[in-house]
Amino acid sequence: MVVCFSLTFLPNRVELIKKLTDAGFAIVSNSYFVSLISPIIILYRIWGNVFGKSAYPKTSYVLLPDKLNELFVYLLKLEAILLLKMRIPFGVTLNVVAKKAAA
Repeated sequence: MVVCFSLTFLPNRVELIKKLTDAGFAIVSNSYFVSLISPIIILYRIWGNVFGKSAYPKTSYVLLPDKLNELFVYLLKLEAILLLKMRIPFGVTLNVVAKKAAA
């Protein structure tokens, strides 16, 4: 079983699923994640690009105030629960679970 996480906008869902199925994998599930806070992340990336700081560094570690971090953790937990029940149509992270198809 393979679990793929894409933290960029490319490849998109269709492209990633095609690559996995072409490689002989059967898709178990696919959905976006980190959708509730995606507007904040997108604004952060735009801000960085406008003011010359790369929004796509090798690592992106930002210290947040404790209360804000707790809110974001809560929202991610809520998304994880939703992800078990439905497919999320947009977000910053694309996650695909696939298994090698039987020969």
